Amino acid sequence: MERSKTKNKKHQRCFLKNNNRDPFNRSEALVSTIIDKINGITKSQKKFIQPILLLFIGIRGRYNFLSMARYDAYSEQSYRNNFEKEFDFMRFNLELITQSCSSHRIVAFDPSYTTINVMVQ
Repeated sequence: MERSKTKNKKHQRCFLKNNNRDPFNRSEALVSTIIDKINGITKSQKKFIQPILLLFIGIRGRYNFLSMARYDAYSEQSYRNNFEKEFDFMRFNLELITQSCSSHRIVAFDPSYTTINVMVQ
């Protein structure tokens, strides 16, 4: 059962790669270009992180290793092992903004999800 599941996922990826106008392929090309610009990433990390970043875009529900294992070819333990390694998300986001946004930018912070401790006397 596991083997056919993995085979189907690989087949889906091949199918998606053949269609150059697909938003998935454009995202994949952008992520690949940005990862290549970041220094200090090993070849195995590049191979692992690219599908993960694309998985974050398409996954529904909670982002945990078990749900990620459902939607991708890696096992839950592979996610645990690889996420222990460092990845410079700040550098990735900076490169993403530089490549895909105009020179006019606005920085915003939404504190609505934080709790506020107000002391009333």
